[in-house]
Order: sequence, then C-alpha cells, then structure tokens
Amino acid sequence: MEITKRINWKCFFYATVATLACVGLMVFIGSRVENWDSWSQAPGRYTFNEAIRDGWLLQPWNTFSSFAFIFIAIYIMFLPFPKTINKTVSSNLFLRYIFAISLFVTGIGTAFLHMSHTSLGHLLDWIGMFMVVVFILVYSFRRFKLHPLVFLAIFVVGTGAILAMAFTFAGGFRQEIFGGIIIVGAILEIFLNRSNPKFSLDTLLMSGSAILFGLIFRLIDDTHFFFDPYSWFQGHAIWHVLGALAGALLYYHYSQENIKHDDESLHKKSS
Repeated sequence: MEITKRINWKCFFYATVATLACVGLMVFIGSRVENWDSWSQAPGRYTFNEAIRDGWLLQPWNTFSSFAFIFIAIYIMFLPFPKTINKTVSSNLFLRYIFAISLFVTGIGTAFLHMSHTSLGHLLDWIGMFMVVVFILVYSFRRFKLHPLVFLAIFVVGTGAILAMAFTFAGGFRQEIFGGIIIVGAILEIFLNRSNPKFSLDTLLMSGSAILFGLIFRLIDDTHFFFDPYSWFQGHAIWHVLGALAGALLYYHYSQENIKHDDESLHKKSS
C-alpha cells in the first residue's frame, strides 16, 4: 500500500520513544496526586462507558489511548522536509507545527480529561479538538496563498471565537459544532482545491472514514451496553485511536499537494 511505503521508520521510532517519555511523565506527575476530588469536576463524569477507578488514574484505557494523538503529532514534527519548496503542511515549518501542535494539545487535553475528569481537562480537551477542526477549515483556503501571519491570526481568532461560543450560549451543542465544522471543512477542501492536479480525494475519504468509524464506536460506547466497563477494549478508546489515524491520513492528504511559492523561480535562480 502506498501510504505504508511512505512511513519514515526512523521518525516512527523517535515518535515512539518520545510518546513513551510523555506517558512516563504523566505517570510521574499523576502518581503524586492522591485524588482529584478537590478539583473542579468536569460535567458528565459518568457518561463514558469505562469504569471510574480509585486514585489518580480514573479511566486508564481512555487515557492511554489519547496518546495516539501525541504520537502522530510528534511523528509529524520529526519528519524531514521535502526538497520541493511549496506551501503545503508537509514542507512549511509554520503550517506543519500548527497542525502538529493542534494534535498534540488534543492528546494532552483528552488524556488529562480521562485521567482526572476535571473541568480543566474538559476545557483542554475541547481546545485541542477545536484547534484541529479550525485548522482544517482555514487551511482549505490555501489556494488563496494566505500570508502565514494572516493564517495564524484567523486560526487563533477563529478557535477563540468558537470556544467562547461553545462554552457560553451554545454550550449544549459543542459536539454538533465540532461535527459541523468538520463537514464544512471537508466540503470546502474538495470544492476549493480539487483543481489541483496533486489533490488526493482517496486519502481525504480515508481520513473521513476513520472519523466516521471512530464516531460509530463512540456512539456504541455511550450506550453502556456493548463494552465491559473494566475491559481494556473501550469504544471511546477506539474513537481516540481512529481520530489520531484520521489526523495522520489528513496530513498525508495535505502532503500530496504541490502548491508553489510565488518566489520559487527566484529560489531556483539563486541555487
């Protein structure tokens, strides 16, 4: 399969080691907390299927599965840059790190939420998720060659505005807002960029399929019917892993493009 051939195994190894180090750091810090009862508690403490344990690690499998996002984020950060100069996520340091950091924050927030079930974890979880979907939405306009600072400004203001809306008057519709932005972003991604000869609809559909299947497992998990609450096999954990896979496939989708810099000809002359 073409995608598996594109895996950089050196970066895969580095990402694995770094992710395990992050897990170790979480255990080191978390084990010094007797419990989270004195912290402000997140809403929906018992909505997840996985049973709440005693101590500092309330839901181990939902917590550890969150590190899939951190692994993908670190893997993307370690990837070497292609020789071709373009404005895609794969070759632009600025764009690549915004995307990777968004995935990293998602992983940290989600892990902390399931580890502690605190309001802070709940907030960090949504911050990361909205960072990712706002990136998808804004990046769909890349054909207009936005200046990096303009991109950053729209990204930050957009994420902040949606978070403010989702935690105030639209607080009961966070999941609907999240899903709606993904759908709109996917439509714009296809509509605005399909003319690019390097546009890969297949990888975009694969990323969307991973999200869809993950959502199915999440909805099944919400029923508290199919999965054993004390088992390592949790529907919500699968949602995390498939969500991280969707992020990796989306990065691969972006990396297929070849949108040239306006000054590429000058670069060629100078070289």
